[in-house]
Amino acid sequence: MTSFTTTATSASPEPMTPDGTPHRIDFATFVRLGELGIYPTRSELVDGIVYDMSPKGDPHYFAQAELVEQLVDARAGHYRAGTEPTLRIDDENGPMPDVLVTPRDALVSAASADLVVEVADSSLAYDRTEKRARYARAGVREYWVVDLQHELVERYRPAGADAPAILRAGDELAPAAYPDVVIDLAAVFAAARAGRADSPNRSEPGTG
Repeated sequence: MTSFTTTATSASPEPMTPDGTPHRIDFATFVRLGELGIYPTRSELVDGIVYDMSPKGDPHYFAQAELVEQLVDARAGHYRAGTEPTLRIDDENGPMPDVLVTPRDALVSAASADLVVEVADSSLAYDRTEKRARYARAGVREYWVVDLQHELVERYRPAGADAPAILRAGDELAPAAYPDVVIDLAAVFAAARAGRADSPNRSEPGTG
């Protein structure tokens, strides 16, 4: 079986293969080979090329966990909130969003997504441009970029909106599909700061 060797960061990734030529596959093959353990658990399909996701820094992990905990605590059986599913965009793209919210009985798909969230510590440019463009192409209805460096959220309704609403700690942020689920942004950014302070690599920028 062909060996696929790629490397990636959460910013715009650069593929590497033994002969210097990217191997392109479709989404169905990507899922099937992933189930066989050919790829690491945290891999994405981007334009037909498989990328290993870069490790998360503590600020990214802490902020992501805080956000998911708030969404889960407030769901009241109305929706599912999960982390890093493989989300089919089209035959050549299957990203792993940091957070996905769907109706409770819906399948995991871009069409069923009520909310897609990317947490950005060092990946802001990629998340707000290339990644957002893919979500927009798939018709994602709401997309948040949680900018940990500037402690704000860019909210796009829909993902392809020309300009985002900018929300900071103290502002009211809730998914359009679930307006009663108000996120405590101050707690999200406090969690990121705690992760940065506690990280053994705190002198380096976080990834993700």
